[in-house]
Amino acid sequence: MLSKFSFRGTLFSKSVRLSGLKNVTTIVFDGLLIENLSTHILPHLFSECLQLEDVTFTNCLLISSIKITSRKLRHLNMIGCGWANDSPSELAIDALNLSSFEYSAYTTRIISFTAPRLLKVFWNTALRKTTPDLFDPIARLPHIENLAVNISTSQIKELTKVLVRFQNLRQLDLLIEGAYDRSRDYFWILDIAMASQHLQKLSLTIKNLHPEHSHIVGFMRQKRECTGFSHTNLKYVEFRGCVGSINVVELASHLLRSATSLGKMTFSSRDKAYIGAGRDGPETLMIVTDTI
Repeated sequence: MLSKFSFRGTLFSKSVRLSGLKNVTTIVFDGLLIENLSTHILPHLFSECLQLEDVTFTNCLLISSIKITSRKLRHLNMIGCGWANDSPSELAIDALNLSSFEYSAYTTRIISFTAPRLLKVFWNTALRKTTPDLFDPIARLPHIENLAVNISTSQIKELTKVLVRFQNLRQLDLLIEGAYDRSRDYFWILDIAMASQHLQKLSLTIKNLHPEHSHIVGFMRQKRECTGFSHTNLKYVEFRGCVGSINVVELASHLLRSATSLGKMTFSSRDKAYIGAGRDGPETLMIVTDTI
């Protein structure tokens, strides 16, 4: 009995009936264009394939309203879908048992969730840094336990305001893309950790898109006092792609002093990070890792 189905191509024949996939639990569509998705696949996918638990769309052109309703669906990935001026006008998800959701595309105007069991989210906003209210959809999901976010340097302030809402957060993975800002420190991470007292693992990756502004020791910055910070559950911290930054070294020193359960801290010159659908993006540095 067929349980997994994967299709790569721009057109999906209308003669193929989705009802023939009624026992499939995992489906992957890669590269489909507008007509097939909007008129032939999405209106029938979840009503005819009732056993679907894992659905992935990669590099598909989604510009119409999308509504997904399923009681079986557990994992939904939408990676690289839509263009700068062509994204879904609305994305609505009603999935009682959805536990993980990955989204890396140009933002929609409306995103709504009815997913009370959703615990793991990957959210990439780096491509659409000029769009307002990028974090509103995930801000409405405060019960998330595992969150991975890709952002640009200009989005840090907005993200910090959102992340302090996640009181149940256990694992946080941040990828920051952009040129190194010599006036920027990373002590705002302490605000997030302080608000997320259940946090156990913190990963920070800095991906410098402009090598002429390197993460090197020696840049001046204003001192910031970090009094009162303490954390009893944080066990593992990793820094990637930012080994030479004096600000990161100072942040690491503060965490070592104040996180009482911290058992492992690693530094790596790698800036490779997760980009969705089980894939890692390219890295630009050689691997050099130390453990404290």
